[in-house]
Amino acid sequence: MKKEELIVYIEKELKKGFNPIRIKKKLFDSGYNLIKIEEAFEVVEKKRRRKHEIIYGGLALVVIIIGFALFINYTPEQINSGASFTDTEVVEITDSQLLADAVRNDNPASCEEIADEELKEKCLIAANMERVEYTEEEITDRDLLASALKEKNQELCAGISDNILKEKCISLTEE
Repeated sequence: MKKEELIVYIEKELKKGFNPIRIKKKLFDSGYNLIKIEEAFEVVEKKRRRKHEIIYGGLALVVIIIGFALFINYTPEQINSGASFTDTEVVEITDSQLLADAVRNDNPASCEEIADEELKEKCLIAANMERVEYTEEEITDRDLLASALKEKNQELCAGISDNILKEKCISLTEE
């Protein structure tokens, strides 16, 4: 048997489920040189490893491509919130959304990204105010804004004394 035929024979026997030691013994008993048998097994093993590398490499590539495709379809806010969106359009975050996030979640860091300087200042003030229980007379613009946003109730915006916050409150509760 030539080397190629020996390799094919070993591959067939392994596919049938025979133990490599049994195959080697059978070939040795049939008069094959032990060195030639070992060389043939090395070739078979290299082919099997290469085949596995190709399969696993291909799977890894598919996973990376899918992961990348999913990643580019989500904004950082969607990823952090765990939200799931089917729309693949890029979402632009507006000053109003940043204000809403800052007030709803006591997150002054969102204020820093607001482009409008006056609104940024108001946002920082509102987001940094302590939450305390107020009587009816002591309800602040921040509390009204937060309540209006949480409840999506535009009527609550009417009680806000600051006109800029009132306008933003009205526009946010329309969405």
